Amino acid sequence: MRGPVSTAVSNARARERLTPVKRCTVAVAQALRVDLLVSYPRRCYAPAKREIGRILGRLGDAQPGIEKSGVAGIFVVRTSLDNRRVVAQCAELCQAEPDAFRFAIKWVPVDYWCEKDLDALERLIKEQVAPQIGAQETWAMLVEKRGWAEYHTAQIIARLAQSIDRRVRLKAPDKLVRIDILGATVAVSLLRPGETFSIYAPP
Repeated sequence: MRGPVSTAVSNARARERLTPVKRCTVAVAQALRVDLLVSYPRRCYAPAKREIGRILGRLGDAQPGIEKSGVAGIFVVRTSLDNRRVVAQCAELCQAEPDAFRFAIKWVPVDYWCEKDLDALERLIKEQVAPQIGAQETWAMLVEKRGWAEYHTAQIIARLAQSIDRRVRLKAPDKLVRIDILGATVAVSLLRPGETFSIYAPP
């Protein structure tokens, strides 16, 4: 579907335990900020899934949705908690208890889901993401391309960057537009510094 990006998601839909990958055409997750991408070492699917559930249980969500993303080594996680708060609490927990994170090695909040279509992505960036970057703010773009042989990463960035009329700063931007291509689905995040967590880059 290539219709306009939806601007509302019902509370009932937020409580669904289906992953957005299974239902996604173009959808907005940001209003509820409930989705995350969590990376784990390949061949560690089962222990990583248990660890994510255990961590989110400690943070207050006893029944998160943890599903395959379609890409080896990445889960799509839907939680009832604010995804930015989850990331911050994971960083705090890792500092206090480093052994709590053996398999769930990177946590990235997701704001939007989009079909793998460059026109749809460009529309989403222009209508939803660009307006959230202030006139005095700087930005950069990161594309994690897993598949989509039709385009090189540089081509995707060049096309999408046309929709953001703000000053680019590649090092330490005020906001990072992150694009994760996951099979037929794309996750889009607009991130401030410190809004992702990795056990290899603690705060």
